[in-house]
Amino acid sequence: RHDIIIVNEKLDGGNVAIAKVDNKIHALGRAGYPASTSPFEQFIKFDEWVNRQVSRWDELLNEGEAIHAEWLLQAHGTVYNLPHEPFVVFDLTRNGKRVPYTEMVQRCEQFDIINPYCISIGDSISVDDALLKLGQLGKHGSTETVEGVVYRVQRKGEFDFMAKYVH
Repeated sequence: RHDIIIVNEKLDGGNVAIAKVDNKIHALGRAGYPASTSPFEQFIKFDEWVNRQVSRWDELLNEGEAIHAEWLLQAHGTVYNLPHEPFVVFDLTRNGKRVPYTEMVQRCEQFDIINPYCISIGDSISVDDALLKLGQLGKHGSTETVEGVVYRVQRKGEFDFMAKYVH
């Protein structure tokens, strides 16, 4: 009775983050290293993209916060014909702790930042029902079967855990 289950489309990109530390904006790869030091061109391009919009991120983020996203510039296992920028935010953390889903979505909306398609909020739904509601190609321009779905569970208004279903 204290749980809210959020089900989102699972996107297939490079895991990245933008953090505000010491009042500076940092573009980061999955492991938390500066994206500019990556040997992979897609993360170098991510760093360049972030640095072209520093004021956007500086206004969005408070000290100690980070947004975590899928960077969809390069195809991994799923090819996308994106109708939006290649940056899709799935999480907002404050001092390393996830904030409630609705706060993350509201903050992103203020800055025209895309989030993964929300299939359901409230009670749990089965993977089959979630995939049926999502549709074979999902909502982000996939040209092939979507990667899957992500379940995010909040208990008493706080993040508790996540689970993923991947084809």
